[in-house]
Amino acid sequence: MDCDTLLNDVESLGSAGVVLSTEQKVLLQTSLTLLKEQYKFRRVFFWGKILGIKDDYFLAQGVENDELKDRKTLYSNDCVNWKLLPPSSEDAIAKGNLAAGRFTGDPSFVFEYIEMKKVIGDEGEVRDEAQPPVAIKEEEKLVATIAQIDQDCAIVPRAAYNLTATGKVVQSRTFEGQ
Repeated sequence: MDCDTLLNDVESLGSAGVVLSTEQKVLLQTSLTLLKEQYKFRRVFFWGKILGIKDDYFLAQGVENDELKDRKTLYSNDCVNWKLLPPSSEDAIAKGNLAAGRFTGDPSFVFEYIEMKKVIGDEGEVRDEAQPPVAIKEEEKLVATIAQIDQDCAIVPRAAYNLTATGKVVQSRTFEGQ
């Protein structure tokens, strides 16, 4: 949802169970506009909300020059203070997927993953042996979750974007206002 039309867009999602309080709507509208100016984004989108046990994550994506390559993802727990998430990579996604459990709402929370490997003993018996635990921050799990949702759910109508002569991907003028 584009930050410019956020209030109207959120109202239309109420029938699907996506509800934000009035305070959250106003804070998001204001802070996303400030975020756009602070980071020099061309456009800012409210990506969504991930529920946590203690706190929730409000997510936004900002677009710089190229609509597809220059996207940065930010998160906030209070709709005011935004923090930039590190870019996703295949390794980061694989590591983030190892963290089992619900989000807590604390990006510094550490999940521990213990891998079990099959080992052949001295007498030929097969047994499981625990490997040293791997520490995974909740922020890494958040990056992996967002990257997977983006990859699995992104839909672009034909001709919604144009490739310029300089190689940038920009929104087509025929799709403005939609």
